[in-house]
Amino acid sequence: MEVKNKNFEFFWYTHHLFIPYYFCLFFHSYGCFVKSADTGKCKGYHSNYGTVPIFCIYIAERLLRFYRARQPTELTKVIFHPGNTMELRFEKPSFLYKPGQYLFLNIPSVSQYQWHPFTISSTPEEGFISIHIRILGDWTRKAADVLGCFKNGGNLKNAPKVCLDGPYGAPAEDLYNYKVAMLVGAGIGVTPAASLLKSVWYKFYRKAPMPLTKLYFFWINRDVQAFSWFQSLLASLEETVPSTMLEIHTYLTGKQSIDDIQNIALNSSLENDPVTELKTRCHYGRPDWSRIFQSVRAQSTRISGEKLEIGVFYCGPNPIAKQLLIEGENHSDDSIEFVLRKEHF
Repeated sequence: MEVKNKNFEFFWYTHHLFIPYYFCLFFHSYGCFVKSADTGKCKGYHSNYGTVPIFCIYIAERLLRFYRARQPTELTKVIFHPGNTMELRFEKPSFLYKPGQYLFLNIPSVSQYQWHPFTISSTPEEGFISIHIRILGDWTRKAADVLGCFKNGGNLKNAPKVCLDGPYGAPAEDLYNYKVAMLVGAGIGVTPAASLLKSVWYKFYRKAPMPLTKLYFFWINRDVQAFSWFQSLLASLEETVPSTMLEIHTYLTGKQSIDDIQNIALNSSLENDPVTELKTRCHYGRPDWSRIFQSVRAQSTRISGEKLEIGVFYCGPNPIAKQLLIEGENHSDDSIEFVLRKEHF
């Protein structure tokens, strides 16, 4: 995982060595490289019986992806957000998707063969499809440079060619299968939650049926600027969705500059929080997950005669996932069970 995060190109190309490996495995049996010492005839290796069907399935899947990726896609807007993050907006494609799903993005002018997965941060009700990308590795830096977001951003007159492949299912799309749920995002891992929260907002705005009775949202960030990515969304949720149904909890965990600390202190008496500009106050430091799970459990009412399952949807670094798993197990019993649904990060 460390190699993948630091040098994706190395990870990408070395993992495709499985293709020549499969060819070698096939010809190992077909080419009769090993003969019996007694009869001089080929030994009965039958590895091709297993490799050929698998390889055919792989080729069929690649052809399907090739076809879908060649459908017309127009990049309409690039927005450079604080915290070294860019948002890409595309003309709404022909495919249908659910909140929380993801897609693969290819920008040929950056790399002809690399496809990178990104969670869809928009919701189907919107007139466009969007993804948020944290600029960290070589590919994302090249993409940001090609897309010009370091220079001007905004609407693109001569947008580079982009290809989309998707959508693909993810754990987050099962949110509405639970009556009580916790959405947890760390840093840019908030994007699955953003799509789901937009879906919740649209359901309340349109007075559509809401399967959820209670939703807890937790967003953990190391720097102040990251909260601006979805500030308007969270503010709209505070205005539209009752607090009895949705609880918003934000956490600032990183070491802050003197200027940021002074700004927080000077504006702490204002109606809205100085960090998030929300009515809900931001917490400083890491979440106390034991206390949080205990509180969620205490507020959750048991459905008569049924075991209540509480979905815990998370996207972010693995250490937090381990904490959520442990606390979920510690606070589960025969009446209430916390079910962790972790997104790959």
